[in-house]
Amino acid sequence: MPAKPRRPFGVTLVALLVLTIASLNLLRFVLSLLQRQFLGSLEGVSPLYLALTGLVWASIGLALFWGLWRRKRWAPRAVGWGALLYAVYDWLDRIFFSGWLKSRQPPANLAFTAGLTLVTLAFIIWTLSRPKIKAIYGVPYGEPHERSS
Repeated sequence: MPAKPRRPFGVTLVALLVLTIASLNLLRFVLSLLQRQFLGSLEGVSPLYLALTGLVWASIGLALFWGLWRRKRWAPRAVGWGALLYAVYDWLDRIFFSGWLKSRQPPANLAFTAGLTLVTLAFIIWTLSRPKIKAIYGVPYGEPHERSS
């Protein structure tokens, strides 16, 4: 049985980024449960919302990390879509729950955060769409829906 090729450094970085985001969301879930009374006394977001979104994104992130690390065929495409969905969720969460709408004043770091989001998404999609990476995951190069007979 031939040895698997080494995992490219870019894939390792993407996997660690996914694991970090999953871990932060797991922390969000745990802390929102532990601090539910305090969070409930504050005006704004419900502790239930914080707990549920933390649990959902931690679960998705851990599944994506596992698939990427174990070289599952579905992982590169799923991580790309997951990153895009997480970015949309994160921005909607920022806009609707951070007070932007009430104050009508965006945060001072808006340009940096938007740029970081775009650069991170571009890096993830570029890394996972390279032919070498697709070959390691057993994804044929070309149209993803083509099947050879």
